[in-house]
Amino acid sequence: MLPVYKTGVTLNELPDKISFYIQFHSCNIRCVGCHSKFLWGRIDKYRSIEYLIRQSKFNKNNGCDAIIIFGDINNNISIKNFMELCEKLSKILPICVYSGADSPEKSLGDINTLKYLSYIKLGHFDINLGGLACKSTNQRLYTVKEGKLDIDITYKFWR
Repeated sequence: MLPVYKTGVTLNELPDKISFYIQFHSCNIRCVGCHSKFLWGRIDKYRSIEYLIRQSKFNKNNGCDAIIIFGDINNNISIKNFMELCEKLSKILPICVYSGADSPEKSLGDINTLKYLSYIKLGHFDINLGGLACKSTNQRLYTVKEGKLDIDITYKFWR
């Protein structure tokens, strides 16, 4: 069972994509100035991987072309369960993991999980540097190819 706070659809978090999103609660990173402090808390809401697979397929059939996972092993999820989730969801749609961790190893636990991703956002939120929409941000959104960070596409958020 995984600590799912909420699921939904967004047009804002992955450039040029309509994304089904999964938000995990129990975030342990706790960035100063975090705009999602509601995800820090632990609540008694858990969902199975099978439930998330069904929801992903439903949303794919209704126009979504990517899946974003807000959270990672820093949300009290085992490396094994997180890798299994990414592996199974990657068979449905391209996967993006939004992490506040500063490296794939600190986000995914097992670097081999990258092979299931198409995108990863890394970097803790620094209130002095701003989020992805700020050119000064320390956060980065990368494409992932063949299990390795590929192209930094953070600039797609800048207007």
